[in-house]
Amino acid sequence: MKIYKTSSFASLLFLSSLAVAGGMATIESHKNNITYLSGEWSYTWNGLGTITSNGNISNQSNKGSGGRLSSGLIHHYKEDFYWLGEIGGGFYGSTSYSSDANSTNVNINISGYDISVGGLYSLHDFSIFGTVGFMMQNLHLHTNRDLNLSIPGGAVSGSVDQRITLAETLPELRTGMIYNLYENVAVSISYTHAFGTNDFINSTIHETSGQLSKTSNTNSQNPTLDSIFLGIRYNFS
Repeated sequence: MKIYKTSSFASLLFLSSLAVAGGMATIESHKNNITYLSGEWSYTWNGLGTITSNGNISNQSNKGSGGRLSSGLIHHYKEDFYWLGEIGGGFYGSTSYSSDANSTNVNINISGYDISVGGLYSLHDFSIFGTVGFMMQNLHLHTNRDLNLSIPGGAVSGSVDQRITLAETLPELRTGMIYNLYENVAVSISYTHAFGTNDFINSTIHETSGQLSKTSNTNSQNPTLDSIFLGIRYNFS
């Protein structure tokens, strides 16, 4: 009986030592660097302003849905803290303006590329992170106007169709949370703020028969973007 108890106790110690050794092996085999790819759906609020024609504000339609692809590197620093670096690019929605008063339509698409660095803190299955960086923001403007309808009296005829792109680098902050579904697959939710202007367009158009006067003030800085993201990522570890 004593021999049985002694054997059982020895077996328990042996199994315990295997469990500890297995845990140590997992920690020791942890890779210092992990690369990943991420795809995200986004919704963005922008800082584009308004267009006023003959005292009437043009109809404005905002479509905030977009998407972003990115790739990054996570470097283990110590314990549960990691350094994070990421590059990405995406589409951040569009805004359109239309006015029946002067037959003018303006459509603005917003895209951008960004690079950022920051930190990540692991809470087992959950992780929280924050980064700082820069976004190269591109505004793609398309203006179409029928002069025959917009200026009464027949003094001006024809149409205007103009396409231009305005690019600027803006500071950017990003924060979010990651949840690990499987060993190499995770989902994320995050918020990004790109520091621009909140009144990019301030244009006033006044028209009378055969005459046209226009006061336009386009801010020298591209507009602010506030975006939320829902994404999925794959870790190459």
